Amino acid sequence: MSASETGRAEQVAFNTRLSQQAGGLLADVTGLERYCTVSSGHTAAFVKAVCSGCLTSEPELASSKESQRLNKEELCQRDRTLKTMVEEGWTWTVIAARAEQSFPQLAALAEVALNSSNASFQQQLEVELALQIANLAMQTTHQEKVDFSKLAENVCMSTQLAKYCKHIGLWVERYSDDGKLVTFLATFTKDAESCFLGEEFWQAAASSLWPKDLRPLCRVALIATGLTAPPIKIVDGLSKLITRSDWDKLRGKKLQAPLTDMEKQLYDAWKLVDLGEVDMIRAFGRKMGREGKKHDSLAACFALFQQEAHPGQIPAVPASASSSTPTAATMLKLDDAYDPLFVAKQKVKLEVGNFYTMPSKEHKVFKLTSMDPGSLVLEWQDLFQRGQEKVVIFPEEGPKLLRPCKSVPSLLPPEKFEAQQPNVYLKQQLKETEAWVALLKAYSSKFSSTNLSSLLAIEPQSRKLFALTRISKGQLVLMPGTDAVSKLCLTEPDGKQNYGCMTFEGVEYYILPPSLFKDEKGSTAPYWYIPIAEDQADANMDFQDVVISKGVSITCLVNSKALQQQQQLQVWDWKDVKQPKAKKAKK
Repeated sequence: MSASETGRAEQVAFNTRLSQQAGGLLADVTGLERYCTVSSGHTAAFVKAVCSGCLTSEPELASSKESQRLNKEELCQRDRTLKTMVEEGWTWTVIAARAEQSFPQLAALAEVALNSSNASFQQQLEVELALQIANLAMQTTHQEKVDFSKLAENVCMSTQLAKYCKHIGLWVERYSDDGKLVTFLATFTKDAESCFLGEEFWQAAASSLWPKDLRPLCRVALIATGLTAPPIKIVDGLSKLITRSDWDKLRGKKLQAPLTDMEKQLYDAWKLVDLGEVDMIRAFGRKMGREGKKHDSLAACFALFQQEAHPGQIPAVPASASSSTPTAATMLKLDDAYDPLFVAKQKVKLEVGNFYTMPSKEHKVFKLTSMDPGSLVLEWQDLFQRGQEKVVIFPEEGPKLLRPCKSVPSLLPPEKFEAQQPNVYLKQQLKETEAWVALLKAYSSKFSSTNLSSLLAIEPQSRKLFALTRISKGQLVLMPGTDAVSKLCLTEPDGKQNYGCMTFEGVEYYILPPSLFKDEKGSTAPYWYIPIAEDQADANMDFQDVVISKGVSITCLVNSKALQQQQQLQVWDWKDVKQPKAKKAKK
């Protein structure tokens, strides 16, 4: 159990409520418990009930018909294994409470995993699949985007559900109130027949059934009713109480007002339900599903729900409505379902700055300038600003009136018009070309009378450079030659590759390496074939600024030591190529 006093108190209080509401079927909570069960909870509860002599509805387990209580001595005599469990206990795997603190959804995930063996003997039900989808989605962070269709396919273990599991996943995403409605369905359907609703049913439940409303509680009411169908309405395991044609009838105009009233009544009732209160869940489930009773109106049904849930009083909305359990931002929250702007966004993509056409405003393209739950504000402006028009509509009108389109034609601003003239934006390219030409001239002047192949040798595979003869200190100067003007840039490289530096007319340029020699192609400029030495004592080349002419200086590699024949050329740190005193170019 939780190590914190608050967490432990919540766990004890929850199990105490379960015990009190079980009508004597569960043992009382003593407050001395040390563990909470994740799986096999019914087994632990039964053993505890046997030890406490709790009530039972099974006559063969009772000590007598009059007492209807479990008899520990008699049951232990019948079953040696049960006797061992009662008197000595059995092996448990105990997970430290701090694991759940770090991963709050660990218990739910473990329960799904431990109970998954049931799939070998019992076919996966639709609500079980929905619950697994919701539990896994709630383990994601708000930043993660969940594809509920793919998630449903991944957790689906039934060939029967595989055909339409994506519709169940979409229902969980769009209409499950952050998974709470799935938990509700899973709770009260345990007492119902194990039936399926089918592909057409779930396809309708997950679809955009009504143009202006989502009505998630109406949807879950239909699901609850279908799951509680009487045996006569279940054919080959498929519930036939509500069919696809029934869903289609709900699109009719005459039914929109009753459906709106129904959604409001269900919403008011749902707000009174604390998911920890078993009586409230059962009462809500009976009233939402097929109870077998006729009521004069929805209001009368709601009144009976209040009376049954809390006799003699009208319950208040529980203060703990917002759970401490982290939820995924990808599932619909119930309050969002009644936000006109949120509902409109489910029908049409609404973003400030986007453009739309309107059927009543032909040949005009409007820009969405602002939006809130009460209005959408759109503006149109003539190409030459000779006229403009502003339109304000309600968010619920958006899906019907607005059609997204590409950006509207507009005149290019004068400053951009001038900046993109060839003589302006090519001016910098001209400067870079002049700098590259200056680099080539310097490189050619330095090495035109020198036969480099008699001084140096390159091993291209490992990119190493060797001296072929003795070279005195400071006599070898290597420039960063490159093969294209595009290899000169004003922005310092990220450091993942070596580079050179030069200053041309007060502007610092960074020189990227050329395509090095490979397959008889590429550059053999020696500057780029010098690796970093493993030991500083082995480094024999240093970076030095060499002034070529007025306004032109290049950072070159110069031998800081005399080079012996067949000695490898190495540098201690390529980062030394940076010239901190040089002025940066202005873009």
